[in-house]
Parts: sequence; structure tokens; C-alpha cells
Amino acid sequence: MKLSAWQAAAASSIITAATVVVPLSISSANANATTSAKPIIVEGNQAGPKQESYAKCPDGTHLVGGGYQFDAWTMTNAGSPSFAIYVDRPAMNGEGWINKTVGQYNKARAYAMCNRT
Repeated sequence: MKLSAWQAAAASSIITAATVVVPLSISSANANATTSAKPIIVEGNQAGPKQESYAKCPDGTHLVGGGYQFDAWTMTNAGSPSFAIYVDRPAMNGEGWINKTVGQYNKARAYAMCNRT
């Protein structure tokens, strides 16, 4: 499995929180839209191991990005944090962001970044 520089740095360091936000590409139809409006950030439910956290954009908005935050994670025998997300992507319906974790005690929540339509 290929890790990004951020993932590799996080995996080799002790950290107190992990948050990743992934912006989606903006279509040319939205390229000329007013950018003065602040995005709406939606927090999903806290999900345990192999459970799903889903952050859904409110009506009248569309998804422009998303990510996750770990709320708890397992420690390895060596004392390093051991956490993994095995799903971190837009929901299949395009209306929000979804993630799932692995590890006995890992807990994470999804975040969706939404703009008004």
C-alpha cells in the first residue's frame, strides 16, 4: 500500500489528533461562481471499528470535499498509535462523505464540506 507523505509522517509519529480534508475538483460550471460564501462543514456520527460515519450535505447544498477525524485509536505494543481508515470517500450518491475504520478501539467521524447550490 502506497502512503502519502502525510500518512507516512503520521504513521511514524505520536500524534494527538488526525484530521484529513480532501477537496474535490470543481467543475467548470462552478468555476465562475461567487467564492465569498463560506463552505458549510457537516460533522458525521462517531463510528467504531468497521462502522460507517456519514456526513450528509444539507438540502440546497452540494459536496465540494470531505475528510475524517480520529476520536480514538489503538496503541501498538511498542506504544505507537495504530489507526487506519479503509474507506474515506464521497458517498456513492454524491450527497456527503463516508469513512470506515479498522482496529479494535478506533473511532472516527466523517466531515463533509458543502457549498450552497
